[in-house]
Amino acid sequence: MEAKETKERMLIVHEAPTGEKTSSTVEKRTFKLKRIQREKRKLRKSMEVFLAQQGDHEAQTSPPPDVVQNVNVHATAFLKNLEQQDSAANKVLEEIDSSVDQTLQSIDTMMYTTKVSSQLVNSDSEGTSSSMSPRDSMKFNTFPKQRGP
Repeated sequence: MEAKETKERMLIVHEAPTGEKTSSTVEKRTFKLKRIQREKRKLRKSMEVFLAQQGDHEAQTSPPPDVVQNVNVHATAFLKNLEQQDSAANKVLEEIDSSVDQTLQSIDTMMYTTKVSSQLVNSDSEGTSSSMSPRDSMKFNTFPKQRGP
């Protein structure tokens, strides 16, 4: 269809400013038209090459969508697994803390009991008695404060 339009355009004879029909004007215009068409083809080819290079570059730099989705699925599963492990670790740590607190409390109770019984024995021998509570007794700390150098 484009070739037919081009032939029709080439056959059109224009009038010169003087009113005469000249074939040189037609030849000039057809020459310009052909040059424009050539330039258009060159431009189209260069754009196609450019777009092909861009497509190749993008294909090389970015992974295919199915790989990205697969990685996202694995990452989500990994994070869920990590959260479960973290939750399990927190439960174990809470159990250890509870156990340590119970042990310290039982030690405090035993120390208080021992101290009270020794005071009772001493007070029986001295004749005076004094009362002491567990909070007055010395507290033991598993992790003592570190003092600066």
